[in-house]
This record gives sequence, structure tokens and C-alpha cells, in this order.
Amino acid sequence: MGLKDLLFPSKELRDENRLRKLAKKAAQKYLVKEERQEAIDQLVRLGTAEACAALLPRFAVAIDNTTVDEMEKTAVYDGLVSLGDTAIEPTVKALATAQSITWIVKTLAALVSKERVVGELTRVLTDLDHGYDRGNERRVQFIQHLGELGDARAIEILLPKLDDFDQNVRVVAIEALERIGDERACGALAERIATDESVRIRTRALEAIAHCGWSVGDKREMVEGRLPPDFVIDGEGRVRNRVRVFQEAMASDTRTKKRALKEVHLIQAVEEIVPLLLEAASDNDAEVRWRCAQHLGKIGDPRAVPALKRLREDPVSDVRKRAEEALRNFPIETP
Repeated sequence: MGLKDLLFPSKELRDENRLRKLAKKAAQKYLVKEERQEAIDQLVRLGTAEACAALLPRFAVAIDNTTVDEMEKTAVYDGLVSLGDTAIEPTVKALATAQSITWIVKTLAALVSKERVVGELTRVLTDLDHGYDRGNERRVQFIQHLGELGDARAIEILLPKLDDFDQNVRVVAIEALERIGDERACGALAERIATDESVRIRTRALEAIAHCGWSVGDKREMVEGRLPPDFVIDGEGRVRNRVRVFQEAMASDTRTKKRALKEVHLIQAVEEIVPLLLEAASDNDAEVRWRCAQHLGKIGDPRAVPALKRLREDPVSDVRKRAEEALRNFPIETP
């Protein structure tokens, strides 16, 4: 830059300097909010691709006042969306380098089709997979957003993530596939159950298959040998979690409740069903209350004591007797 440029800068140079100053103000967390907001407004009014690129870094800044932070990020989002096509390429470019992508994905989703959003997320995730710095935290974000979009076109890039070296990546990949709900993922999840050394991964894969209601089909034998406690495979090859089955039953009709209460002894994670038993202890049906008292006594969770004391005053003598017997299992004073 020569002396002439310093003394008599061109319009392009003046515009560039102005843009740089506005960008700095918009992302300066220690500036007063009014000045920051004015900088955001001016950039939106400029309406150029360069102004859009200057707005996007505001998404990466966290202001201590969370209300102000949310308002300003919303203002940036609204401004970018109002600029339409002009904002698309700067937003796509920011996606490739941003450490936090939530607001960028939200903005892009308001500007382009879901198909393109999936495509852009997939493109950057592929680059991250093949890069020297694989950036697991960023990969996790991209996988999560692909899952939230719920588009089956993401299946192809998500399935290989089930074999990723990073356990967190495998977990979020399972969660994303569960959200999308495409049954093509079932076989890969079954393979993960059969081969993954992590109990966390195996359990999460089972939960995904169970939640989606998929059948493990011809992979039943290899899956059954790796089932953690409280998981079973029914006659149709569907994975069932006994705790969740019990939860559903206790929200159903009286007959279903009674049948479920007869099978409580099969559940190993009994601490998870104590709240359900406590609630059912106030059921209108005497047999339901009787069985709740029976199980609460056997489980021995201290949370059961108030409910059992109440059942000791039940109008039905058999319920009163069962509650009295149950209270004897607690090493505390129960007058």
C-alpha cells in the first residue's frame, strides 16, 4: 500500500476497512450490546456476500448475558435469512471451519432445501474423516445434526461411523440412525451388538433397535449371545427392554398391569421400576396394590417405606397384611 492509498484510499479500500471494523464490533463480546447490535444491523443493511461472511462469526461468540446472546444470534440469523441467496455461499463456507455449527446449520436450513443441507453436512464430514486432524468433537456435531434432520440420504455416511475408533462417534451415530428410523441400519446395529467390546455401545444399539421396533431377523443367534441384563428377543425377532415393557404395561389397563406385576422377578434393574411401583401402590385395584407391596418389600428400597405405611391402613385386609410383612424387611423403625 502506497502513500497515496493511505492519504486517499479508494472506495473499495474504504468499504473493506469499514467491513472489517463492523465485523470486529459484531463479534466483540466485551463491547456494549447497543454497539454490537448496531454493527449487526449495519452489516445486514450492506447486504453483500462479504457482509454475510462478517456476520457469521457472531455465532461463535458466547455473551455472558444469555438473553442478550440469544437475541443477537437471532438477529444475525434473521438478517442472513432475509438476504436470501446472497447468504448461501458464505454460510456454506462457514460450515467447513466453524467449531460450533448449530446456528450455521439452522441458517442454512432456512436458505436451502433439506437435500442440500444433508449434502453439505455430508461433504464436510467426509473431509473431516479424511483429514489429518479428524476433529472428533466436530464430527460428533455433524453426525448429530444429520440425525436431527431425519433424512434417509444420510444413512450411507452414518453406517461406517458405527465402526469408528472413537466411542463417542459410535454412540452419536447410533442415535442418529435411530432418529432417522431407516430399517437398513438394523443389520449394522446388530453387528455392532455382536462385536463391540463396549457395553455402552452394545446397550445403546439394542435400545435403538428396540425403540424402532425392528426385527434382528437372521442375526438373532449372534445378538442373543451378547444381550445385557433386561433385554430379550421375542418370537418375532424384536428386541425388548424389560424395564420399558414394564413401564408401558403400568400405564395400561388393569389386566395388563397385573400380568406385568407377575413378571417383576425377571427384571434385574429393579431400582428403575421402584417409582412405577410406588405410583401403582395407589391403584384402584386391590390386587395391583397387593403385588406392589409384595415387590416393594422384596426390593427393599427406602423410598418404599411411606407407601407401605399408607398401605398398612388399606381398606382391604390382604393388602394391609402384605404391607405389614413388607415393612419387616426394612432395617428401620416403622411404627
